[in-house]
Amino acid sequence: MDRRIHFLDQVRSHMMLLGIVLHAAGSYNNFPAGELWPYKSVDVHVLYSVIINVIHSFRMQVFFLVAGLFAAMLISKRGNTGFLKNRTQRVLLPLLVFAGPIIIYCNHLYSHGAELMALRGIDVEFDHSIRLYHLWFLYYLYFYVLAAIPLQWLLNRFFTAEQYAKNAKMLPWALGLVLALVHVINGSYMLEAPVGLDILNPAFVQYALFFGTGMVAYHMREAFFNSIAHWGRLLLFTILSLIVFVIIVSITAARNPEDPQAFVWYGALFLGLYYALVCWFILAVYKRLCDHFSARARYLSEASYWVYLVHLPITVAVPMWIDHWSVHHSLKFGLVLLITFAISLITYQVFVRSTGIGWLLNGKKRRFYFPFIHRAVKYRESEQAG
Repeated sequence: MDRRIHFLDQVRSHMMLLGIVLHAAGSYNNFPAGELWPYKSVDVHVLYSVIINVIHSFRMQVFFLVAGLFAAMLISKRGNTGFLKNRTQRVLLPLLVFAGPIIIYCNHLYSHGAELMALRGIDVEFDHSIRLYHLWFLYYLYFYVLAAIPLQWLLNRFFTAEQYAKNAKMLPWALGLVLALVHVINGSYMLEAPVGLDILNPAFVQYALFFGTGMVAYHMREAFFNSIAHWGRLLLFTILSLIVFVIIVSITAARNPEDPQAFVWYGALFLGLYYALVCWFILAVYKRLCDHFSARARYLSEASYWVYLVHLPITVAVPMWIDHWSVHHSLKFGLVLLITFAISLITYQVFVRSTGIGWLLNGKKRRFYFPFIHRAVKYRESEQAG
């Protein structure tokens, strides 16, 4: 694995950028307003609830799977010290630098959103307790970084290349079964949203499983990449798992009208398999379509970290600003996306890419080339020089 794995770069960055879509839909879905998202537009629609549920079913799972694979690769290339130094710079330091401003600003926006809802006669409780908002992923990720070093030692010490290759095809199925067990122990299909400092929760365990599986995937990388070559088969298994899960939930709800969210263990089984298989399918699609160098893709990959760090306050503030406009909710949603992407990318290009912040987030300062204007060959040269 000497060459850069372009499709993994892209899938990781796209999962982060999907967070903008997810949070842009936060004010327009028809879920009740609450502490996690106090403000709701006057133009809510079930479509945005579907968007949120679909994205939630794979986005961070794929991200942590890829993060685990990259962690194992970096340890093997740079050693434990080099890995820890790199991830401390790119994970822990950004968390420490950005957490304060993000928490203060988002607390203000969330509190203002609750006040606006109160003016509409809807009481939403919101306190100013410490919460990490969308930066929880950095908090979790650094714990996984610390655990990666002993896990890498175990994977090297007790398993052989032959054992890894032999079991590569079983990896998503094994992961799905363990994920199902997490839901069975939790007694619910839903896991609590990870926004606070507590790590003793099922969500932390679930994402740790994906991270650890990514590390295992690196050790069986040739067989693993071969296993995601058959995207059609993976799509079939993913759809079947989802269909069976939906049928089980529907039947259970019909039998328990007083508790439509009633939980059964065999429903968790197919939910766990879906979570694992959909990740494999997404990786298969990206490997098929994106396993090559692209200047624009590389630029977005580098920009995605900054974009994700700063996007949340924008996706919260803009819906409040435009809510009185007499336009269709889809236009409002699209405008939130457009404004968020524009502000985030412009600030990245001007204030981040070629500055110390760019070094902090991406490990290197890049030249001021803009690949949507400059030729790809120049951008590739700047990447190599940077």
